[in-house]
Amino acid sequence: MTMNNRFPITKSKPVQYLLALIGLFLPTLGFAQIQGAVRNENNQPVSFANVLLMNKKDSTVVTGLMASEEGTYNFTSFKPGTYIVGVSMLGYKPAYSQPFEIPAANAHFHNEPIIAESESHQLQDVNVVAKKPLYEMKIDRMVVNVENSITSAGSTALEVLEKSPGINVDRQNNAISMSGKGGVQVMINGKQNRMPMEAAVEMLKSMSADNIKRIELITTPPSKYDADGDAGIINIVLKKNDDFGTNGSFTLGAGVASREKLEASLNLNHHVEKVNYFGTYSVTYNNTRQNLDSYRRTMQDEILMESGSESNRAALVTFQNFRAGLDYTMSSKTVLSVLGSGYLRDWDADALNHIYYKTNGVVTGQSNLEMAELSKWIHGMANINLQHRFQEEEILDFNFDFLNYYNDNPSYYTIENFDNTGQVESGENIDVSKITPINIAVGMLDYSNQINSKLKVEGGTKGTLTWFKNDIGVKYLENGILTTDSELTNKYSMEENIMAIYSTVSYGFTDKTSIVGGFEI
Repeated sequence: MTMNNRFPITKSKPVQYLLALIGLFLPTLGFAQIQGAVRNENNQPVSFANVLLMNKKDSTVVTGLMASEEGTYNFTSFKPGTYIVGVSMLGYKPAYSQPFEIPAANAHFHNEPIIAESESHQLQDVNVVAKKPLYEMKIDRMVVNVENSITSAGSTALEVLEKSPGINVDRQNNAISMSGKGGVQVMINGKQNRMPMEAAVEMLKSMSADNIKRIELITTPPSKYDADGDAGIINIVLKKNDDFGTNGSFTLGAGVASREKLEASLNLNHHVEKVNYFGTYSVTYNNTRQNLDSYRRTMQDEILMESGSESNRAALVTFQNFRAGLDYTMSSKTVLSVLGSGYLRDWDADALNHIYYKTNGVVTGQSNLEMAELSKWIHGMANINLQHRFQEEEILDFNFDFLNYYNDNPSYYTIENFDNTGQVESGENIDVSKITPINIAVGMLDYSNQINSKLKVEGGTKGTLTWFKNDIGVKYLENGILTTDSELTNKYSMEENIMAIYSTVSYGFTDKTSIVGGFEI
């Protein structure tokens, strides 16, 4: 990007205008709830029933959760619209609420209790068919059985998460929270990805739900996992094809909103004798446009104060993700797995922001901020796993991971400040560069044993070595020459070694009461 020095340099006013611009875009927050209860014919609570919030028009699932032990439920993530609440539970007939309307995003609605009738039949011939419910509550996690959900067909992993209990997905900021907390970790088949959340969201957008067996929402992570966040872990377990021969699937999608969106994925599996080869590749392309307007008006001492802003943003996002590996069955109890994965994310954005101030209808000041930003993330991971089963529930697991990240993130800013006549008063051109390579090596030896139906023990040791550099540069364009800001320009480096020993013990007293304890040193 080429910029011309058309005005004198000042460094204080632009910051004030930027802060004002951010303030004008702060949203007004509301707290919305849909509350209710599930009861049986005797007006007793139906504990842990599956509760779904559905659109009245086509019965599509908006979100779902599991009722509490007292049979109550509380939805907090929804948009204005007309809904019904559906209830299902083993031993009960499906039950539904009457349709109701939510007029605003901050509305509070208390639903009448939903009565679930007991289901009993006099049968002559009995066929027992086992089918997992959509939601299962376990000692430390909730399990979403995606492969048993008709509504998940044709969806992406991110869309399934949006409908999962306690999960909130912020697509605009590429963020995921669990039970209202940030810092969520995303794992694939029990392996930590250690990728930035924005890259994890892009990966989930391109992952077909048809390839997912289940999603585990782990609110109390075992001590063997790093405590990178306080929210918990989302573990996505992919379907595994044990059929011999070669098989696969291919998907292709396209859509148009304000601009075009394209996506494609390829999934291949080849199983011969003791070796199973597998690989997936997906790519998404999204051309987005966003227009935001804000206006404020206040009266102070009979003086009318007005301010407003307009923001026009355009971004091109291309995300490519791959995953390939093999499983080698060394014996009936020992399996060696090798896995390689990675992604490439290109983000190219331009934005033009305009802010103005008026006093009694007369313009007193204006400012323009023009921004261009590029962000390229390149990531690769190699994993070796050796697993030995002494017995069905007694497992010794060895893992070694090496991960590399490379981020190139330059950005350019042009700021113009105008007086009340529309003439340029001051301005600034800023050139920011940021290059960050990151390397992580992780080794872990883990032992777990389900001693009986109530008692499980797990323990092991792990080590993590991390080293990275961060090269940041800030320059200002003065008289056609870029001048380095020595206070903001710097090079950082860090090395970190972590060794740990951990153990976890869980014991279930009853089906509804259990205790988990553990330590990590």
